[in-house]
Amino acid sequence: MAIVATDIFELYQLLFGTTVIDGLRSQDISPGINRGPLPVAGSLWSNMNAVNFQDPGISFSTISVDKLLSLNSSLFATAGMPFVLATPLTAWEAKLASQGGYDAGSVHRKTVFSHGLAVLGGIQVAQDGIAVASAAARAAYDGTNPAVVVTEASALPAKAGEVNAFTLGPTLIEGVALKLDTGWQFSSGMNIATVRASGDLIARTIHLQKAQGMQFVISLETGRTLTEYGLTGAGITTTVVFQLQKLTPTGTRVLAATAEHITLTVNHGTITPGPISGPMGRKTSTIVVEPLYDGTNLPVVVSTEAAIT
Repeated sequence: MAIVATDIFELYQLLFGTTVIDGLRSQDISPGINRGPLPVAGSLWSNMNAVNFQDPGISFSTISVDKLLSLNSSLFATAGMPFVLATPLTAWEAKLASQGGYDAGSVHRKTVFSHGLAVLGGIQVAQDGIAVASAAARAAYDGTNPAVVVTEASALPAKAGEVNAFTLGPTLIEGVALKLDTGWQFSSGMNIATVRASGDLIARTIHLQKAQGMQFVISLETGRTLTEYGLTGAGITTTVVFQLQKLTPTGTRVLAATAEHITLTVNHGTITPGPISGPMGRKTSTIVVEPLYDGTNLPVVVSTEAAIT
């Protein structure tokens, strides 16, 4: 199929099984092709450029933080989510009409990842801003079905409707709300590993590597972190709770007592003050919270139906 001047597409939505992820901010789909040029004796140039392997995948970001975190029974932040042919990961891209709006009919692109694993990359939120979550997925071969199928003649599904958005809420350390915090970033530390064998082009085995570097980095407009947590930091004795407050469609904040907000709770881990920095005048600092596994409880416990405290 030849590319023509009107083949212009934009982000539309993702589908994890039956869960719609709207509010996309970015998306990258990669065939993951790894080639190896093969030089031969007697020639200055390679005469073969073989495909060694493929790691097809997708990465994306979205403001639908609640929908993403609710995947896999709210375990997506710490354990990712596998997907299979019966409930695949589907990415929709809408073809633009030559004179504005979306093109009519079955002319849109649908990319189906039939088998694989998805993980949360992280979440970031800043004062006066909207929370954005990032995630990635890799496809694997199930032995029968293609790992990825791209269809260029698909009808768009109906939009799910209103997209929830969230902003910075209070952060509680040992039950006390932080003052002068201006945002935080969460990194899941999760990575996907693949195993190829027996001449397979695409891996049949895909799994989580051990999560290294799971952390929250809190930004503050104060330099008192060293006096609060000492030069060597401290262990968490009760909890550290990160809260995202839901916004109404008109942009105001949903009442704190309404159980529609997001909390990420760390029950076990460490608190470490970061550098105090800045030019002349106002100083800024960071606090690093690193969740740990205590043998029983998840490093981070997620609720997408919480009240703000």
